[in-house]
Amino acid sequence: MGVNRGTGDPAGAGRRPGRPAVLSRERVLDAALAIVDRDGLAGLTMRRLGAELHVDPMAVYRHVGDKSGLYDGLVERAFAGVELPARTGHWAEDFAAVVRALRAALLRHPDVAALVGTRPPATPAAFAVVEAAVRVLLDGGSSAEDAADAVDCAGRMVVGHVLADGARSPVAGLDGGEKAHESAQQELNPAVFPAWRPSRTQVWNTRPTGCSSSPSPGCCGRCRTAGPGRRAPDRPGRRRRPAPRRGAAPHPAG
Repeated sequence: MGVNRGTGDPAGAGRRPGRPAVLSRERVLDAALAIVDRDGLAGLTMRRLGAELHVDPMAVYRHVGDKSGLYDGLVERAFAGVELPARTGHWAEDFAAVVRALRAALLRHPDVAALVGTRPPATPAAFAVVEAAVRVLLDGGSSAEDAADAVDCAGRMVVGHVLADGARSPVAGLDGGEKAHESAQQELNPAVFPAWRPSRTQVWNTRPTGCSSSPSPGCCGRCRTAGPGRRAPDRPGRRRRPAPRRGAAPHPAG
């Protein structure tokens, strides 16, 4: 099959003769995200991306610069999918809502979470989420330093939960190890691990009714982080954390 070196489009495929394929940064990122969602980060190469778009791989570089620019674009896409909630005026609830919105967006593209966790924001779309979270905390009375620390802590927590809940193993053919993990816990000697055995039972018995070990993006959010081992804030008998003093670093779980 002949290939037009100008566009890389297989001759006569999907376009009228003489009409070059329109390539844009948006199309490149759409295709890259589809590859990562389907095959993981390891499956994303410039050659593979070019084939997906029916263009010469060199044409891709003109829209994203280099592989780093492509990765930054994927992080941008992940953050752009965050649906920031309307504010209620209660900083703890509003901050928790932003954190849950970020988690929901990343769970739609869990393999991109590894990039989010290792590459700092570099585009306006990514900074928009950070700005929203910091603004809530500043309006609640936190100092700029405490707000920055809290947002950084929450972001790391979310990325960790998303990687644990939704991302695939970095090794092809290797499962998540859940069965081995559970089996190993059952065989622990209570005399050697006296703290963990009863704590493990408590951890899994304090999730809100209906929660699973891998909550969906649309979870109720009663456990704030929607991760295993997080107690529901309205669970009877739970002692609520006292409100932080003005200027103290707030906890995203409120």
